[in-house]
Amino acid sequence: MATAGKNARIRVGGTGVTFTNKPMVLVSGTTWKITDRDYIRWDRDVAPVFKDGTGSIPSTNVAGIQYLTGQVVFVSGYAPTTLTVDATYRPSSIIGWTKRGTIKETIELLDTTNFKTTAADISAGVKASRRRTTNIVDATGNFGGFTDTTSDFEATMKSKQSLTLEYQPNVNEAAITYVECLLDTNDKTFDVENPNEIDINWTAAYPVEYEPA
Repeated sequence: MATAGKNARIRVGGTGVTFTNKPMVLVSGTTWKITDRDYIRWDRDVAPVFKDGTGSIPSTNVAGIQYLTGQVVFVSGYAPTTLTVDATYRPSSIIGWTKRGTIKETIELLDTTNFKTTAADISAGVKASRRRTTNIVDATGNFGGFTDTTSDFEATMKSKQSLTLEYQPNVNEAAITYVECLLDTNDKTFDVENPNEIDINWTAAYPVEYEPA
């Protein structure tokens, strides 16, 4: 079901820039995010270093990293006190806005040893084995209806380089969805009367990332 959204923009990244000792703040649970939002979109080829005070945090305490949103998730039970990060980010520029698009996420069921049990399940008498945990493994989609495009927009699209799609799926919420897209420029639909109405298909290069409000 489609929902009204806003601020659907397309970005292209530049050359990586290294930074050090940027503060991070707790989001919830064991998830932290960098406070200075100018330093998100981390370079995936350079491993971030997280520090609690002055000491580096062992990678075994890191459960996952969201590079586009500048977030880290620590393993259960680990709680840093003063968190900073050294990393490399890729300054980016907006090359256009898109009025429409779709995202299709492929979800797989995890093996039978991973069942989800909640307090609500228990109180309702639902057996844990009836709710298997899931994992998003892939995403594809398209976007179109481009507006306010830059002069190099068409050349960038033809170059098949990786782009970042950022959009707020709900007009009433500040949460942002980030997708690093690999363009499929061989499969397009278009309107010859209005070139900006072209639709371009894409495949996610990495899992979709979400930044809560």
